[in-house]
Amino acid sequence: MANHTLSQVGKTDKILLAVIRDFCGYQKFTDYINNVIDDATDNRRNIRPTHPGTMIQAGWNAGPRHARVWGLVRNLRKKFSQEGKLAKDRKMLGALCAVWNMIQAKAPREPIDDLLEVIDEAGMPNMAVEGDTAESGYTLFLDDGVPLTFETACRAPGEAYFTSNYSAPVHSDASYAPYTLAWFTRYEKHPNCSRKILGGNFIDVTLRVRVIAAADTLIIFDSQEFHGTTLAVDELKRAGVTFAFSTHIRKIYEAMLKAEKENILVEHEVHLEDMII
Repeated sequence: MANHTLSQVGKTDKILLAVIRDFCGYQKFTDYINNVIDDATDNRRNIRPTHPGTMIQAGWNAGPRHARVWGLVRNLRKKFSQEGKLAKDRKMLGALCAVWNMIQAKAPREPIDDLLEVIDEAGMPNMAVEGDTAESGYTLFLDDGVPLTFETACRAPGEAYFTSNYSAPVHSDASYAPYTLAWFTRYEKHPNCSRKILGGNFIDVTLRVRVIAAADTLIIFDSQEFHGTTLAVDELKRAGVTFAFSTHIRKIYEAMLKAEKENILVEHEVHLEDMII
């Protein structure tokens, strides 16, 4: 049974922080996701090279700050055949969609329902990869080689991140959603490590709460408030999946729609900043 820890404040009774231990409860699935994360960190570009650890983006993005464009993330660092690239992308896509559906099914209803309402209102495209932009359905590629396909299952939102041994300095994010979802899939100490304090804990600075890190923990939090992750010892292996809802990505998407409506040709290197409503 998952252990829920909910924090509420004020007269609104809005949940500000939810921490759910033993969230998945099925180690084989968690191992599958960890393998996908390992593959992503081995083969894809790190979007936070100045921070400890690695963060890999998946889905749709808005391009670099100096040239805002709308499109799918292209972040493979190594050369693969078109078939090999699509196989890696589809495995990543399936993992993210499976995690999203698990969260919808198992997380507390109040924050999830609030989040789904905002997602529906925003009208952003679902998770996709080049070569597979369907509205629904995904496939898991199991160890026995048999693909497990969910043809009509809903896809994850279009912005997600894999992290490995990552620590974020204290910051706040511009988000159009009331919550960000972070599932911590791995927290493993090396057998020879004798340290008692390992680090890698989530901190909500605004609430003055420290969430002690543990594998298979889902954290639902408001990323518009100040938060971060404590540094961790080198003998620790950590990983996770995050679903975020960045305001700047939504604005660039809306700018692209506006450009299309006004019959403005938007090419790969065309700036969209001037089209933001």
